[in-house]
Amino acid sequence: MKRYSNVMLPPKFSPHRLENFPQIRSNIDTIIEQSKLMDSPLSSTDYKNSVVWLYAIDLFNHGYYWETHGVIEVIWNRFEYESETAQFFQGIIQIAAGLLKLNYKNRKAAKVLIKEGNARIGVSTSFGIDIKKFQSDVTSFVSGKSNNRPVIILQ
Repeated sequence: MKRYSNVMLPPKFSPHRLENFPQIRSNIDTIIEQSKLMDSPLSSTDYKNSVVWLYAIDLFNHGYYWETHGVIEVIWNRFEYESETAQFFQGIIQIAAGLLKLNYKNRKAAKVLIKEGNARIGVSTSFGIDIKKFQSDVTSFVSGKSNNRPVIILQ
């Protein structure tokens, strides 16, 4: 699978248990702290230069939904809560949370989060994502129509 950043991913066998891997946890914490120091929020034109966004995509694409939430939340908090951009990032967070719920066999909660997340990401700029395809892939996976875990592909 294509990677968008060079930041180390957590070990495959231990998603959501990063306390056992201090170097990976440190990498994620460093990314989060660096993003807090950004002079301006991420924009829909400079997303390809944002290590934070690119790493969040890598985490999402490799099934680290809990970690994706933590990294994207830092970006999300940089925007006015009601702005379209904040809604977009909140939607990605909700989709990641929905997929995490699905991992724990909580299909009902997953469907609610996915529905809300899909609604939020459809109202904003794409930050390089083909929104309609991503929404379709997520919905197909959650409904059981597809066995392919959804991924974020930058255009």
